[in-house]
Amino acid sequence: MKKSIIAFLMLLITAGTYAQFNKGRMLVGGQVSFTNTPNSEFKGNALSLTPQFGYFVINNLAVGAGINFNAQKNKSDNYTYSNTSMQFQPFVRYYFKPGIFLHGSYGIGDGKAKSGSEEYSYNIYSWTGSAGYAIFLNDHVAIEPMLGYKWNTVNDKGTDGAKTSSSSLYFQIGFQIYLGRNE
Repeated sequence: MKKSIIAFLMLLITAGTYAQFNKGRMLVGGQVSFTNTPNSEFKGNALSLTPQFGYFVINNLAVGAGINFNAQKNKSDNYTYSNTSMQFQPFVRYYFKPGIFLHGSYGIGDGKAKSGSEEYSYNIYSWTGSAGYAIFLNDHVAIEPMLGYKWNTVNDKGTDGAKTSSSSLYFQIGFQIYLGRNE
């Protein structure tokens, strides 16, 4: 067991040493995240899929966009709430050597929700800030675990125009393919 842990740590330390994030390279991939948001009233889960495309405008700095698909369900003893949404999410990502990165995004989109027997539509705005590590499997493919903070604001499209905000910590796993020459 001890040898396995040491081997895994060595892999993490050396995995990014040959990876370079050169101007002109592209990244194609995305993230999958799972969020558990328990509180005193509800217990809930959310699943999010975000395919992305980015371009390195200078060494170590990528800009791009993704489309976030989200499904959520919350329950209490006598109440069920579910929703689905889609957001356009421009992002910026900066890599430190050997593969540590900071990632920020802003999202804007629409969604539909069902609360008990009522259904309604809403606009959603979000921003995220996270840190992660690119674990390179070879010169072009990386698995990227990330830990971050997310803030959502939801505006009801109905007549009352209710506005709610929420925030949460999250962990997600990304998968990226780095295209272009690795100089």
